[in-house]
Amino acid sequence: MDPFEEVAPKAEKVAEPVDSEEIRRFEEQYRSNPDSLVFARLADAHRKAGDPDRGLAILREGIRRHPDYPSAHIVRARCLVDLERPAEAEASLRRALELDGRNLVAMRGLASLADRRGDPAEAVHWYEQIAVLDPMNAEAEVALERLRGSLPRTPPGMEPLPAPREEWWSSPVFQIEDAIDVAEEPMIGGDEAPEELSLIHISEPTRPY
Repeated sequence: MDPFEEVAPKAEKVAEPVDSEEIRRFEEQYRSNPDSLVFARLADAHRKAGDPDRGLAILREGIRRHPDYPSAHIVRARCLVDLERPAEAEASLRRALELDGRNLVAMRGLASLADRRGDPAEAVHWYEQIAVLDPMNAEAEVALERLRGSLPRTPPGMEPLPAPREEWWSSPVFQIEDAIDVAEEPMIGGDEAPEELSLIHISEPTRPY
């Protein structure tokens, strides 16, 4: 069972069917080359077999060698979810997102954890991110429809006011360009422009063409 499934209610932990030959093959690869990235697959195989503690032990050494491997942090989060340590799992998922800001699996995990702890607003945030990156994601669409219905409604008359529209004459760009125009005009009596206006002219930003 995927610990990041969209459905929030808890269920009895059931070990997933795992090919023991697969675990043996990963073990051999890991022993022959401890620096390889196979450690993450080996750890996840042990988790699926019902031994998340063994998975965490493998990940501890693997992440020490490869701290910037996003998939390892995701597998670690899955092990921690199975051990009912959601706060640590969330930290691992956030670390995976720091390393890969478009990682949909990490976003889905964060959405699921928020949903389970009764934080629909946080869950909506992550499912919306998934929907932006993957517009055809049916799971995110269904989850958003369900979760948005549980969000508190804003009382009539309490909606936030729109941001005030900046008038063109109050724009800082207009003010700077106006000062530059003044600085370029000859002064009455042929005097030089005041030093402060000359400075504005000197610091004129480069205009894109």
